[in-house]
Amino acid sequence: MSIFRSEDMALYTLSVDKNFAWDLMDSLGKLGCLQFVDVNVKEQIYNRPYTAILRRCDEGITMIKYIESLCRVYNKKPRQPSSIETFQANLQQSIASQGLNPMAYFEKVEGTLDQTVKFLKKQEKEAEKFYERYLAVVQHRYVLNKASEIVLARAR
Repeated sequence: MSIFRSEDMALYTLSVDKNFAWDLMDSLGKLGCLQFVDVNVKEQIYNRPYTAILRRCDEGITMIKYIESLCRVYNKKPRQPSSIETFQANLQQSIASQGLNPMAYFEKVEGTLDQTVKFLKKQEKEAEKFYERYLAVVQHRYVLNKASEIVLARAR
């Protein structure tokens, strides 16, 4: 063991059939004790096999951050699991109860996120319009009150 590592490590090369890659990576990811090294460093990032799914994950994270930012603006606290283990257990239970494979479940969540963000953006625009109308009514009321004061003062 060296002073640069807390535990001994080993380097392995793993070749997996594309049909089993999702399940294998899911199982290995749950272990939480691996580091993956990209061996395709010479290949352009957009030509790599999993670039599209990673981009979709990034888009999902962006949507979640947008929802979280709205929660902060409107003082709403999003529910969070007590631990990552609880989250993973609930996730596995949800996937199993719906009878979906993980990729189909991901697509379902992705669609739900997209619909939620569209709905929230529409609501946000409507709230802005409502607030603008409210301000216009307040200004109109103020002008009418001032005009009323002037008319009543002249009438005396």
